[in-house]
Amino acid sequence: RVSRMEAEGVEKSVPTRDAIAHHLTHKIETRPVPDELRDLNILRGDDRVAPSLQAAREALAKEKRADNLQKKLGTRPDKDSLVQHNILKDVQVAPALQAASESVRKEKLVRHIEHMIEARPVREDLLDRSAAIFAAGSAGAADQRESVAQALRHKIDQRPEPQELIRAHILQDGVKIAPRLQPAIASIRKEKLTQQLGHHIGTRPDVDTLIEHNILKAGEVPADAVSAAPAVDAAQGSPPT
Repeated sequence: RVSRMEAEGVEKSVPTRDAIAHHLTHKIETRPVPDELRDLNILRGDDRVAPSLQAAREALAKEKRADNLQKKLGTRPDKDSLVQHNILKDVQVAPALQAASESVRKEKLVRHIEHMIEARPVREDLLDRSAAIFAAGSAGAADQRESVAQALRHKIDQRPEPQELIRAHILQDGVKIAPRLQPAIASIRKEKLTQQLGHHIGTRPDVDTLIEHNILKAGEVPADAVSAAPAVDAAQGSPPT
């Protein structure tokens, strides 16, 4: 038999429905938001993606990151380049001695610069040296100018006479135009003459019109000329008459 006191203790230890509802309400109100769960790596990705697809998308993103990392590793500079750009220290020196080695190197560089500054020439020496270089350069420039002048005089002496150029159809006789412009002007004139000739051929009267205006007589026109007229018109681009 269960005593009355034990029964009352059991009833007191069992939560009522109201207590359970209150506890659940408190849990719901204090539960973390999805962003907090993502920060804690409990939720993955976007809520709009099905959980069954989140793992596949995460694997794809991981593979993409691995590919990018592999590409960057393939194009990274070598060790010598990093040492040269002072990104890595010389690995031949122990890490504990690298600071002292760098200090010694800087001190040697400072002493070398100071020696170069002390040994640099004075202003008067530089002026004298510049004057000597300028004088030598002037003499060399004069010799070069004289050589060029001799070559030009030889070219001028050997150039052909205008009559020879006219006979070779390089210059045009009686045309007072610069020689370098004559080919272009001749080409323009030829093109203009061709256009005018084509226009006259395209607009010439046919045989019937000439007979009608009493320019030609019917008996004077050969039969082959009448039959050849359409062919000539077709070759010139005009419709046959």
